[in-house]
This record gives sequence, structure tokens and C-alpha cells, in this order.
Amino acid sequence: MVSASHGSPGMVQCSVYGFYPRQIRVSWRKNGQEVTTDVTSTQVHSNGNWSYQAHSKLVLPPDFMDTVSCVVEHASFPEPVEHGWVPSMSSSHKCQIIIGVTFLGFGALLFSGSLLFYLLRTVG
Repeated sequence: MVSASHGSPGMVQCSVYGFYPRQIRVSWRKNGQEVTTDVTSTQVHSNGNWSYQAHSKLVLPPDFMDTVSCVVEHASFPEPVEHGWVPSMSSSHKCQIIIGVTFLGFGALLFSGSLLFYLLRTVG
């Protein structure tokens, strides 16, 4: 089982559970390109039942336009498994954007009204 999750801000984690044999490769891609810096991987750990688990973390600056995925290569998979991570904004960021757009719209409306009032007074 492969899962990708959002850890602390600016970090994503990929966890692989219940695989056998032990040899596995976990790598990261950002916008389709392999990432080798800012990657931390644990040793492969035994679950005590002939299966293993591994974890890898990628630290990256938060950018909501990036696509990030974890790629797992293992003998039990016919081809590498790529598990994507979809960035999401926190509710506080969404709220800040909504407030900013609202004030921008109000400012544009106020500016347009003032300009129209000025033009009507100077022409008439």
C-alpha cells in the first residue's frame, strides 16, 4: 500500500506498507522532474510478519502550482507506481484571498464611481 500525505507546512510524506521482498526504491517528482535534494528517507523496517515498510519525506517551498508525486519501484509491481499529491490551501489562506478580492472589487467600484462623478461634473 502506498500513501502520500501532507505533513507539516512545506513537507509531503510517502509511506509504503506491507511489501515483500525488502528491496524497494522510493523517489520523488516535482512537475515531472525527479527531485533528489531535500529528501529524507527512513531505513526499510520489518513489520515482523515477513513484510516491510518504508517512509520518505520531501521538504519543498509551498507553491500551489506544483505537482508533486512519490514514485515506488518494487518487484511486486509490474511497473513503477506513482502516487500524486494534490496541494490544497488552508482555510485561512482561502479567507485571506476572498477578503483581498472583495476589497479589490470594492475599491474598483469606488474608483469607477468617483471617476464617473468627476467626468459628469467637468463636462456638465
